[in-house]
Amino acid sequence: MEDNHKKGGNFIPFRLKDKLGELEELQQRLAGSTVELFELSVFISLSAENKDDLEELTKYIKTKAAKHQVKINHLVRQQEKGMNSVLPFGVDHMNKAVCTYLLSDAAAVLLPFSYRTYFSEDGVYYGINRVTNAAIILDRTDEMNANGYVLGTSGAGKSVTGKFEQLEVRNKYPNDELIVIDPEREYAVLAQKENFNGAVLKLSPNSPTHYNIFDIDLSFSEDGRDAISIKSEFIMTVIETMKGSDLTSEEKSIIDRCIHKAYYEYQRSGGLDKDKLPTLTTLYDLLKEQPEAEASQIALTMELYVTGSLKNFAGKTNIDVKTKYLVIDISDMGEQLRNVGLQIVLEFVWQRVIANKKNGIRTWLWCDEFSVMFSDKSTESGKFFVKVYKRIRKYGGVATGLTQNIEEVISSPDARAMLENAEFKILLQQKPSNLKLISDLFELSPSQEAYLKTGEKGTGLIICGKKVIPFDNRVKQEGVVYNTISTNFKEYQAKLAQKGAV
Repeated sequence: MEDNHKKGGNFIPFRLKDKLGELEELQQRLAGSTVELFELSVFISLSAENKDDLEELTKYIKTKAAKHQVKINHLVRQQEKGMNSVLPFGVDHMNKAVCTYLLSDAAAVLLPFSYRTYFSEDGVYYGINRVTNAAIILDRTDEMNANGYVLGTSGAGKSVTGKFEQLEVRNKYPNDELIVIDPEREYAVLAQKENFNGAVLKLSPNSPTHYNIFDIDLSFSEDGRDAISIKSEFIMTVIETMKGSDLTSEEKSIIDRCIHKAYYEYQRSGGLDKDKLPTLTTLYDLLKEQPEAEASQIALTMELYVTGSLKNFAGKTNIDVKTKYLVIDISDMGEQLRNVGLQIVLEFVWQRVIANKKNGIRTWLWCDEFSVMFSDKSTESGKFFVKVYKRIRKYGGVATGLTQNIEEVISSPDARAMLENAEFKILLQQKPSNLKLISDLFELSPSQEAYLKTGEKGTGLIICGKKVIPFDNRVKQEGVVYNTISTNFKEYQAKLAQKGAV
């Protein structure tokens, strides 16, 4: 190409154009993903009783390979180098004479998994490596981003996997705090165990549990903004959800004005006088006092959540949780309350993360069926969930989302970006329709895909950073651990029948 240009010609041969296009595509793939380029040499060692049999075997193998467009060359007077190359030392004595270059997803077809033993002294147990039969002990916090996901079809062992990890984390890091957002009432059984030191917060229209969305740490700041400015933005988002549409600039100004008025006395006390801490009711009363017609309309929008039947977040907080394992039960929250409630639950979790960091405590968060955050009716919850996921790492936290609704998650740009950026994923058995989505998203090879369609509960792949590990974490169907974390309905029925018989 250079010689052609020097001679005054601009014609570039099509063969070179094709090569240039291939190189540019290769460069984009290497720069825009976790794919790596490997130098690869493949050697096949043959042996036979005599020279004629060896030549016949060689011819047979080369013919079979040719049917699949694979060309095999045999060595002539280089048998010693070839023998040394096939020895299990990983040394190419042929001086790269037969090497080629493959991307990691193509190389994975030949060597789909690392055969290393994964054992971190500070990690927790995730099962048995199905290739080496060694225990998998991983420390998620060693990765750049410890956030993760558990993805599997219904019945694949998703909730059991989440509970098992919680048991392991609780035992390994007794000083850390564990929080679970539970939409299906599956985790209360762990909180009720005597040695688990757990508590359950049930949030529903008829629940006596109340959380004040004005709870605040005045010393907190982020991105140059003080705590009240951050809280004001959050409360505006909640009111937008109550309203069902975006706030106008006039409405935002009125709300921000009233929020600062509401905090005035509490600020003067330096955050020490809890009696002066405002509530949603305080804001409601201040809005009714404002001269603008918009203020009265905002107050009317808030009425259902302040004096009406959905007033769980209107008064003072009556939650005094001193526990290392907290389950937030939202199973009976209802559609009307859930749209607002999900945001407030996440705000409550965030305040716990902030407080724990000050005390040197790491916070672990599990959100079961987190796809509910990204449903059409919960768009603001999804945005806030993304913020929590992004920020929790900076405060020493570890977040995990569990779901079986892969299509719903991948269809959300925010949720998809979260999946792609997370360093830790547990992939359980998948439906055929989801397997293609999962495989494309995480660039799995056919050999790796095979571990997601065996139909065996509690098995699949663990992706931790650049490690892809086939695992088996099936819990033996007896004993304390299984009875604690199992969600098998037939077994539950059998226990009830046994109690009735007694």
